[in-house]
Amino acid sequence: MKKIKNFSKKRVEIVEELFTNDETIFIDELDSKLHPILMRKIISMFHDEEVNRKNAQLIFTTHNVTLLTRDLFRRDEIWFTEKENKESILFSLVEFKINGKKVRNDASYDKDYLKGKYGAIPIVKDFYFGDGKIE
Repeated sequence: MKKIKNFSKKRVEIVEELFTNDETIFIDELDSKLHPILMRKIISMFHDEEVNRKNAQLIFTTHNVTLLTRDLFRRDEIWFTEKENKESILFSLVEFKINGKKVRNDASYDKDYLKGKYGAIPIVKDFYFGDGKIE
């Protein structure tokens, strides 16, 4: 198992090694210093049985909402964190319910997330920058 903090270095070698050795990799902020198209390609490679013959696994954090799509992930592969009483709570989209109903497979995960339907969004309060108030 590998944990990578700065994924911008040696990306190709790391991914190639993962697929050869059946590894699990944890990447903090996959979207940092990585073009969105390249990010989608790398994620797709993990889902491709021809490329990922030994079932290597990628677990990552991101703030890139464009990745919240059903063409890239199933609901059980999408997890959110939310602060509750100064603790982080982790929950899966497949477990989440809106008005007592599970999130549909055909839902627009990215748009619904940005609307706040799943929670796990930052609480933004007024703050000041220099002399001006930001709202």
